[in-house]
Amino acid sequence: MAKEIEVASHLSPSEVIERLARYGKEWRESKIPPNLRTQFFGCRIVVSGQQFELELEPQGRGPYFIWRGKVDSDNLSGGSRILMRARMKRWYAIYTLTASVLFFAWWAAPQLFGSGSTVDGAYFAIVGTSMMLIIGLAINAGGAERQRQACDAILVQILGGPGNTRPVAT
Repeated sequence: MAKEIEVASHLSPSEVIERLARYGKEWRESKIPPNLRTQFFGCRIVVSGQQFELELEPQGRGPYFIWRGKVDSDNLSGGSRILMRARMKRWYAIYTLTASVLFFAWWAAPQLFGSGSTVDGAYFAIVGTSMMLIIGLAINAGGAERQRQACDAILVQILGGPGNTRPVAT
């Protein structure tokens, strides 16, 4: 699942990159906007050229995403355009998939291969496991949306307030 954030700023690309690098260099919890501190306890930004990674560490359980971004110049406004995309961390994706497979094997295998197996029992196990996976994906989608909103708020803070940013219509 990929989430995107696209923001335009009147700041030049070099100013945006410099502010991102400065924010990531000396991170403190107090830098996170107060309304987000109950949801996230860590924030890491690494800048490389015109690209950067922003990673928020959620309080409690995930989902765990890495936001990769790129800063380009916006020829129309003379400022910059920031595009960020979220990807689930590899270890979290592997964990989620492994847990789903193990749950399916634990629940469905006896129904499919047991001595008293029936088609109805196997059908119930397959449908039940599918529903659990769908519920898990829905929970992750909600977490991704919370992280998107948090990243958006952090970008606004880094760029100097809402007057320096504006959402880009997609």
